[in-house]
Amino acid sequence: MDTVNEKFLVTTKQGKLLGTEYVSDYNNARYFAFLGIPYAKPPLGGLRFMPPEPPSPWNGIRSAKRPGKDCLHKLVWAKTNTGSEDCLYLNVYTPEAPCEIKTPKSVCVMVHSGGNAWGSAAPDYYGTPDFLVHHDVIMVAMNYRLHVFGFLNLDLPQCSGNMGMKDIIMALCWVKENIECFGGDPNNITLCGNSSAATNIHLIMISPLAKGLFNKAILQGGYALSPLWSYQENHRERADELAQVLGFKGNHTKRLLRYLKQLPAEDIVEALNKLRKKLKEKTRGRLYNSIFMVSIEAFEEGAFLTRSPREMIHNNDPIPLVWDVCDGEGLHALAVNSWDFTLPEILRENLWMYKISPKTLQILEKEVAEFYFSNKDISRITVPELVDLFSDIWYIEWYDVLNFQATRPNAQPLFLYLFKFRGALNFVNFLVACHADECVYFIYHKVFLRITNTENVITSREQKVIDNMATFMTNFMKTGNVNTPIQNKTTIDWKPYHSDDPHYLEFDGEVEMKKGIINEERTRFWQRMMKMIKENENLPTENDIDIENLKLHQQ
Repeated sequence: MDTVNEKFLVTTKQGKLLGTEYVSDYNNARYFAFLGIPYAKPPLGGLRFMPPEPPSPWNGIRSAKRPGKDCLHKLVWAKTNTGSEDCLYLNVYTPEAPCEIKTPKSVCVMVHSGGNAWGSAAPDYYGTPDFLVHHDVIMVAMNYRLHVFGFLNLDLPQCSGNMGMKDIIMALCWVKENIECFGGDPNNITLCGNSSAATNIHLIMISPLAKGLFNKAILQGGYALSPLWSYQENHRERADELAQVLGFKGNHTKRLLRYLKQLPAEDIVEALNKLRKKLKEKTRGRLYNSIFMVSIEAFEEGAFLTRSPREMIHNNDPIPLVWDVCDGEGLHALAVNSWDFTLPEILRENLWMYKISPKTLQILEKEVAEFYFSNKDISRITVPELVDLFSDIWYIEWYDVLNFQATRPNAQPLFLYLFKFRGALNFVNFLVACHADECVYFIYHKVFLRITNTENVITSREQKVIDNMATFMTNFMKTGNVNTPIQNKTTIDWKPYHSDDPHYLEFDGEVEMKKGIINEERTRFWQRMMKMIKENENLPTENDIDIENLKLHQQ
């Protein structure tokens, strides 16, 4: 490092960084990358299971040419574990040398998906801004602790849960404090994520810990009440099950914490893998959510979540939003789980947030069987109907949330879209766009392109979708309006969502404004069912409930 090119040098609050230049293998665009930047102290030793602490400063120039290690996990398609506990690093990508940026640029902070159980911000996994770089925005992506290391909650001050969410918030604090050094605008930050990351972002929106750290959000295929990724009520049960797999004897919580803190991290991950296998056998191959998730904390100080998301769902400050679903969200359930479904199991496993009595469940099962399946048995013949059911039940109160955001005091613009495009980059070749299909047309996800063998098949059809997506989203990052400052090639005017005059953008090979609500008949059906469920939630759950006592709303 005797000779330093000033173009690659940045001075942060913690010290100097020397970055590198990337050349896109997608479009040969050049951009600058500053990789493996510590945003918190390594959560090792006594810091395991603790909230993140601010990073230590360093002397001299720190190399930022390679990403930091992933947080320890096992990819769903891999045979071995990967990563390290020392993983709290982020990457910053700029469209030009920071020292040459005269006007501060908008910042997009990306949260990676993976069900809070796997994934990372590494360029070869989560992706790079190749689709966005010529739109003049800065992108940031961070690692955060996963599964047991990120979400174990023993209801103790020393292990109160939600460490992974607090990592994301610590990364946002770092961005707020340092992004100006990279040419970014600390007052124009958009938080963006897909799938479980979208759920995380919505939860962050309602948490008191993140107020003032970002200005806008893009949520793709997730929200805070998702039954898959929202939160868990059985966090202590899961901790005890893990302890049993590890061979821990007794029920003393503080002793369990000491035991877990002294174990090698690899031993804990191996036990976690065994527990996951055991739970999947118990559900005959179905395990939709992660074993360790966001949970309600027992102590107020520094807490991420002290009440259920259902109670806190309206707590967020009004900010501009882009929100979407794919038309075949539920295809994800069939792609990653056993086909051994029964309707009562689907309903119980996806409506666990609601205290549903057995009699209410019977009525609900009857209504769903008739509405979706015309009373036919679930089988491979009913795949389209099953996809519709999962697509709906995963977003069961989504429109209620949308309506609140659109009508609340000081409401900010909300742009809603339905992604329907079926192209070469989609994960599954089926009649609809699967859960997370939209994200591969937004971020250059190299690992997913390799998995689907589509690295080199971006044709003019895919390119059109990529261009439209990039223009709309980077417009939003800059101004909070998807339509400005750059006119999209479609020349379409994307109208914000209003509950009294609902519109959404249909994102296919072409884009088109649609009047009304997405899947209106199905949405109305679930609004009726949810009314019945909620009005009967507080009834006793014994099997001998008199069915006449149930309040039915099936008009």
